[in-house]
Amino acid sequence: MKLRAPTDWIARPLAQGTSMTHGLNQAIAATVLGVFLLGIAAWTSINELSGQVDRWGAIEAVDAARQDLSRTIRQYRQSPDPEGQQRAIAAFDVLSAKIEALRFADPGNGFADDSGIIAADTLTAFIVAASQADTATRAMTNLDEALNQVAALVGHEAELARLDLAASTTASKELEDEQRIITERLHVLFGAMVTAEHIRRHIASFDRFKGTETGLEVPLKGIEAKLEQLPPPCTPEQEGETANICKPSTARLRASLAVLSEAGPDTINTLTQNAYWASEAYSRAAETRYRELTRQLQETVDKSEDERNRIRSLRTGDIAISRVNLALSEARAMAATLATTPLDDLETLNGQVRARIVQTRLRLPHVMTLRNQSEEEINRLRRLVAEAEETWSNAHAATFARRSAEQEYDALLNRLGTSITATTEEVRLSASHWISVFAKSTFAVLLLVAVAVIAAAFAANRHVARPLATVTSAILDLAQGATERRLVLKGGGAGFRRLAEAIERLRNANIERRELLLRNADQKAQIECQMKTLEKTNREIEHQARHDALTGLPNRRFAEDFLSEIDETSGRNGEDFALLHVDVDRFKEINDTIGHDAGDFILQHVSDVLRMRTGSGEHTFRIGGDEFLIAILGGPDKADVEAVASSIVEDLANPVSYEGHSCRIGASIGIAFGQGAGFDARKTLVNSDMALYRAKKAGRNQYAFFNDDLQHQMVRSRKMSDEILLGIERREFVPFYQPQFYCGSLALRGVEMLCRWQHPEHGLLSPGEFLPYADELKVTGRIDRILFERSANDLRALKARGILMPKISFNVTADRLMHQDLAESLRADIDPDTEVSIELLESMSLDTLSEALRWSIDTLKENDIRVEIDDFGSCRASIAGLISVGPDAMKVDRAIIAPITGSEPHYQLVKAIVEIGRALGIEVVAEGVETQDHVRLLTEIGCSVLQGFALARPMPVDDLAQFILKRYGAPGAAA
Repeated sequence: MKLRAPTDWIARPLAQGTSMTHGLNQAIAATVLGVFLLGIAAWTSINELSGQVDRWGAIEAVDAARQDLSRTIRQYRQSPDPEGQQRAIAAFDVLSAKIEALRFADPGNGFADDSGIIAADTLTAFIVAASQADTATRAMTNLDEALNQVAALVGHEAELARLDLAASTTASKELEDEQRIITERLHVLFGAMVTAEHIRRHIASFDRFKGTETGLEVPLKGIEAKLEQLPPPCTPEQEGETANICKPSTARLRASLAVLSEAGPDTINTLTQNAYWASEAYSRAAETRYRELTRQLQETVDKSEDERNRIRSLRTGDIAISRVNLALSEARAMAATLATTPLDDLETLNGQVRARIVQTRLRLPHVMTLRNQSEEEINRLRRLVAEAEETWSNAHAATFARRSAEQEYDALLNRLGTSITATTEEVRLSASHWISVFAKSTFAVLLLVAVAVIAAAFAANRHVARPLATVTSAILDLAQGATERRLVLKGGGAGFRRLAEAIERLRNANIERRELLLRNADQKAQIECQMKTLEKTNREIEHQARHDALTGLPNRRFAEDFLSEIDETSGRNGEDFALLHVDVDRFKEINDTIGHDAGDFILQHVSDVLRMRTGSGEHTFRIGGDEFLIAILGGPDKADVEAVASSIVEDLANPVSYEGHSCRIGASIGIAFGQGAGFDARKTLVNSDMALYRAKKAGRNQYAFFNDDLQHQMVRSRKMSDEILLGIERREFVPFYQPQFYCGSLALRGVEMLCRWQHPEHGLLSPGEFLPYADELKVTGRIDRILFERSANDLRALKARGILMPKISFNVTADRLMHQDLAESLRADIDPDTEVSIELLESMSLDTLSEALRWSIDTLKENDIRVEIDDFGSCRASIAGLISVGPDAMKVDRAIIAPITGSEPHYQLVKAIVEIGRALGIEVVAEGVETQDHVRLLTEIGCSVLQGFALARPMPVDDLAQFILKRYGAPGAAA
């Protein structure tokens, strides 16, 4: 830019200067006009302020009426009554009157119109809510009455069931006492019959020796000794008792023998014959009495069995009644919270109460059917439960409608309050604005007058002298190269302003050139600093990406790169290495019970131990949640690696204290050498994982080395798993049946279905050879379904051959037991004349069965499916657990049955179990009956059913049919 001379900058504005007199005249005219306008503004603000104050007061009255209405509605909700409702409606009327007053005070105001509409809608919603409240109250009263009626009926049925159970228990006890008495009398009568037979033989001997004098004394003394062993004749009091063993009278025999002892030679033959006939008559009478007592004993046994069945049925009914009573109590307790339940939770409460009422409706008719109630009583029950369900629906619907209406008028009142607050704030701001306008206008009038006087005095100085001095100083600074101070021109005419603009442009041009040079230097320095920061950030990101944030150890990504490097170096120089795959035992238990902070603490502790136990040439990584990897390079030998693993296991076995908790963990370690995998690091990692699996399976807190046997086992496991899945698709799993027999008579009780796998290569496999693999694959339920279908077909085939199986029992897994269609499918597929039994493993822990498992067991019983406890005595079922489940039978484990032939404690244990079963009315089945000695001892003990190789082995259905026909003859004879 070309600079002009300083004289040019000064001369031009002076030539264009304005007249001082002309400026003062303009200032005076402007001052007068400003005073007039400001006066008009002050007068207008006073009028507007008066109207805003009136509007403000009317809105405050509306707000007060709204607050009074809210308070009245809250009081009505706490104690709803007609008087409270009338007070609330009166408060609505007051609010409407205040809104009308506001509309009159401020016509054309849209707020008053909107508030009137909101108030009318709120009143409508309140009236609807009040009406729904009455409806809800009546519905709750009806619901309480209906539930009380059902509860009374359930209580009545429970009391009747308890009375029946007590009566049946007493009757069963009396029958057992009667059996014992009859058995004792049979024993004595049998002894009497044997004695009578001896007497008859003595009489025959006497008849042979009566011809010699020396031969009479010995036979007569023998007869008299035996005669004392016979029961004496009945007394008059005993004549009326039909069960007495003295009924076969010994009077005739005693009289004939007394006469015989005094007989002479002429009467000896006749008296001997009479005595013989008397003994024969007594034997026949005793035999008749023996048969009569035997019949009475059988009748008592049959009655006792009937009473035991009745007790079992009553106990089943009592359990079902308890379930019904629990569901009904929960329904009543939940229904009582209906009035206080929030609106958002009403649907959840509805589903819970309905579920309990449905449980009552489904279970109670079955209970009454078990008690042989009439159809009229069952229909009355259904009607009561249906009424309860209907009244609950009405109460829930009314409460939901009431809460919805209350929520609606609460929202309207809140909306009205928000609108009032906003409008009040608007009025307050408007009034404040007009107050400010009035104050400012008045002050401005006074200030303008004072300023006009002062402005005239300073006008000349402002517009001529000071601008000239300022411009001159700026020109001198610019000529000397000083550009720091900016030219600020106060006053002056148009010529001075243009001169100042020209000087300022010149100064800015010089500043821009200087700043450009400085900016280039600064940008260069900033770029260098940013490059250093970027490099540091990249290094930090790379470190974070390859290291674990919690422990600081290298992570899985780092480990993968490291394994790739091992592949290159080991493959090149052939130097062996070892990988230790470490898994923290019981980490999940600590993480779930104490918390994630405790889990993080444990992981940091483990990483510290691993760092401490690894040295040079050993690298540690965290490759998963609780999994670590240690790589040992440099050709380590097995002893060195074993020492490292042993020290890690030992250190991590010590308890760790965390916030007062003693945390016990451990380490399972799998070890593999690179040479065994052809120096392939990733394959070595897979091998170490296999070894880790072996260590965990062996009991954890130990280490294991990978070897060829382990690899063969893993290959075999994978092969077996694939073959099991293929076997399921091909339906290669077949049922075998082991017969069960009644103890004593050895009549066929039924069969137990056992699983076998018809393997295409290995032949017939037992469950022990494939079931562990099936459990790992979670396919035991699918195998069960195949076996159920085939068993149903086999039973139909047996029936077609004239063989009706009395009972069939199945072993089921816990997940299969939870299927809702289990009971229905079994009853639908299997003939109703065949009893179906489900065997529960005692390891299910009968004392702590979940509610879902109890429901499944009850469902089985309600569908006439027997429930048995398998392997009783091998785990931890208590008597309380047996009573709670109420099984129909319990199978004594073969490990207890097998030693009874040579172990008195085992014999007494089995005897005690049989007594427990008899006391609880539970059938006792003995498994593992391997010898005839087992059969004899179990018969003596009084076991109910026998099963074992001594009687029959498991067999396919065709062999089972031949076995039954061969053993029992014609079809149907087995039953």
